[in-house]
Amino acid sequence: MRNTYFVIGIAIIILFVSFLIIESNKKSAPLVTPTVISTTTTTTRATIGSPVSTTTTTSTELRIVSLSPASGTPGTTVTIKGTGFDKTSNMILFGNSYGRVHLDGSPDNRISDVGSSEGNTLTFNVPNSGPSGILCSSPSNHCIGITAMLLQPKKYTVQVKNKNGTSNIIEFTLTVNSKVLNK
Repeated sequence: MRNTYFVIGIAIIILFVSFLIIESNKKSAPLVTPTVISTTTTTTRATIGSPVSTTTTTSTELRIVSLSPASGTPGTTVTIKGTGFDKTSNMILFGNSYGRVHLDGSPDNRISDVGSSEGNTLTFNVPNSGPSGILCSSPSNHCIGITAMLLQPKKYTVQVKNKNGTSNIIEFTLTVNSKVLNK
């Protein structure tokens, strides 16, 4: 009987701590900001003496151009080519999250957070299972414990989030034993 009260007490403490973490995350800054367009203006003098102004516009639009390879088995190393990748922090999302988040507020389909020194390539390893742990639905904040399930062979979305915003979606086909199963 004492063990039952102990287990119930622990469960209540876990729920209370989860609630506090969720409430504190509501007050934090948003995960991403809109696309940034930067403009640089250079002024030079012409030989006649009148100033000449040149404007160069550089887009930091977050965009995935390709995945290489575009299909493979769990564990495959994939290179994402694109634009607008951050030097230190790019959240790679694999598959749909359906609005679920971890206690820290990150999407449940986050598989990696990596940097891109040149701003146009990222790499990740294809996961073999889905998310696990305590996941909460957004915006209702109902939380449940999830045990990871093996990913099934089919097409999964790949997307990147960083300070420049959220990229377009591109598909990766998960295969098993070199056979593609499309669903």
